[in-house]
Parts: sequence; structure tokens; C-alpha cells
Amino acid sequence: MRTANVPLAYMRQQQMKGIFMNYDSLIFDIDGTLWDSTETIAHSYNKAIFETTGIEAGLTADDLKRLFGKTMDDIAAELFPQYLGGCFEQDPERYRALARLCYIHQDEDLFTDPPFIYPLVRETMEKLEAEKKLFIVSNCQSGYIEQFMDISGTRAFISDWLCFGDTGLPKSETIKQLMSKNGLHKENTVYVGDLEGDADSAHAAGIAFIWASYGFGNVPEAKREGMISSFAVLLSTFRFASSQCAQAGRSPEA
Repeated sequence: MRTANVPLAYMRQQQMKGIFMNYDSLIFDIDGTLWDSTETIAHSYNKAIFETTGIEAGLTADDLKRLFGKTMDDIAAELFPQYLGGCFEQDPERYRALARLCYIHQDEDLFTDPPFIYPLVRETMEKLEAEKKLFIVSNCQSGYIEQFMDISGTRAFISDWLCFGDTGLPKSETIKQLMSKNGLHKENTVYVGDLEGDADSAHAAGIAFIWASYGFGNVPEAKREGMISSFAVLLSTFRFASSQCAQAGRSPEA
């Protein structure tokens, strides 16, 4: 078959399957990759803003989707001036106090109104974990990753996790810290996320990036090593890699 006759989508799929053979460690983003919590958290933020200022903010899931992926401080700096006045740099403690109230309501609401978990996340992780090491790195506050794992039933499959709330550092540096702690090698580690900022962070940490196209954002082709249209595609890709390695008489980790 001539290359010209091969559909472009098929060629990209095969390319991703080939590079996937090298990975023994997967690091996941949360929001827009593993679940969509924006509707629940918009409700939490609205309650906190009203309690603090008396303003009916009326934030929606779409409002938060354009902010998620940024650090906690960056979200506060961009979102709260219209309710608190001034700016984050002038009164960071006042902004952070509102953020903390948002997180208090968020902690309650995530369990009473659980977010939408993308299809087959738990089932896919359970099967991937048999052969790969799975991790989570997010720009979220401390405790949020643990909430996701408990609500989704995936804690048993995640080897380790780290977030901005733990490190106070940009995502690229948080990724590096997690990799150093767990002895991960750059050439064998891939980050799976949904935003261009995720791709930039992964590459700044020296690792490859796979774009979850079903999430919140777009990532240019030049900034991604692969793409998945659903979370479960990771499993089918891994199975392809395993079968190729078996045919070559070696383990998937070789």
C-alpha cells in the first residue's frame, strides 16, 4: 500500500502506538483528562463568593473550563478582582482567603454532587496498572487528587501524586519532583493532559505529551507526541505495544 493511500488519522494512530512502546510510566492531569468537575465547582465558587461579598456571581462550568489548568493563585488573580476589587498583588491574603472558602465548599460538594468521570477511567487504569506505573500531577490544591481517587475508586492504581498545593511550583517543576522521587526516566515517561499548558509543562520537564482531545482545550500537533479521543484508547494502544513486543520476543518494558 502506498503511503499516499493511507488515511492520515490511521497513520497518526500507528505512530502513537509505536512511541507508546517506550513508556513504562504515565503521568495524568485530572481536570479535562480524568474527570470534569467544573459544574460542581462552579456551584462551590458561587456559594463562597456570595458569602464573602454578597454578590451573585453566576459562574458556570464554561467559565471555569477556561481557567482550569492554571495554578491556584493564577485562578484567584484572574477570577476574583471583579468581586473583591483591587488585584491579587495588592492583597494576596484576601484573595487566598476567598480561595480557601471556595475549596471548603468544593470539598463538601464533590462528595454530595460527584463530578462526571470520563468513561472507563477506572477500568482502563486497572488494566494499565498491571504493566505500567501510573501517577497524577495537577495544578490543584492539596487534597484534590485524593478526592478524585476516592470518588473514582482509582487510588489503588496510582503509585504517587503531587500538586501545586504541595510544591508551590509550576507544573513542569512539580512533574520533575515527582519523577525524581520515583526514579522515573524522561525517555520512558509520558504526560497525558488536555491543555496546551500541559504540553508545555511536559516538554519543559523533558518528557513526551499525549493530548486528551475530549477535554477542555486544543493542543497544536507540533506540541504533542500523540492524541487520544477517549481515555480507553490508552488501553488499546498499550495492548498493541504489548503484542508487538511479544512478537519480537521481549517484554513491553524492553
